[in-house]
Amino acid sequence: MSNEASDIENDRSTPISRGATAAKGRNMKAAQRKKMFRWTATNDCLLVSEVVLMKPFLETGERATEAWSKIVKSVNETFPDACVDVIAVKRHFTRLLANFKTEDFKTRYKSGTEEEVTTIMDQLSEVVSLIDDSKIIAEEELAEKTKKTDTEKAVAEEIRGAALSTVKSKLSNEESPPIKKRLTEKSLSDLWAEKQESDRLQQEKKMEHEERKRQEELIQRDKDREMRLKEMELREKALDLERIKHDHQFQLQEEELRLQKQRFEVEKEERSSAVQTQKAMLELLLKHLK
Repeated sequence: MSNEASDIENDRSTPISRGATAAKGRNMKAAQRKKMFRWTATNDCLLVSEVVLMKPFLETGERATEAWSKIVKSVNETFPDACVDVIAVKRHFTRLLANFKTEDFKTRYKSGTEEEVTTIMDQLSEVVSLIDDSKIIAEEELAEKTKKTDTEKAVAEEIRGAALSTVKSKLSNEESPPIKKRLTEKSLSDLWAEKQESDRLQQEKKMEHEERKRQEELIQRDKDREMRLKEMELREKALDLERIKHDHQFQLQEEELRLQKQRFEVEKEERSSAVQTQKAMLELLLKHLK
């Protein structure tokens, strides 16, 4: 009988304990949930500058991942409340890149300055140009690679054909006509020269691309240096304005103290004059009474 009562008591308490456990779990999850980070114009300005500097969209594989990781590190170090990862940063930048040419792009920044928004749009435009250039270069390299492969195949087929012709000639004890042999040797020479020329052109394009990339990095460094100089100038102007404001307030206070002192002196003279007048009247009154 006591065992049945115990089982009934356990059955009654089980839903309550399960509900309490579930509620506790939800509370713990809610407490551990990160606060959503909202991107501002200042955040986007830094993000786009870092993307232009690191150029992860021109890299592939581990090098691209490494570049994005450095960008994320810079964002999180500059804005400690960000706590973003590579996926979030790439998703946000892709959204910026897709929307920056729309008419309402500027309206997304309610607290950003005109200079910050202009910087963001200029740098996004530069990113688009770099991506377009990289696509053109990739297509050219692919075309060159295809052409090189076709040339190599043609050379291989020519060599194979020449080898087969030699074997057949030996087997049949028939000499190939001298004119055919000369044509074959000339064709192989032309193909080899064409292959060498193709390799040379591809190497030149690669060197041009690397040189252009280096020049773009130098230009970007100059832009970053100019931006830092402008920021320093703005801070100096703000300090000068604050200094002028402080000096003006100090002058106003001095002027107010001087006026107060003048009023005090005037009031003092007025009181002194009134006392002397009263004293003279009393003396006249006393003389009159005598």
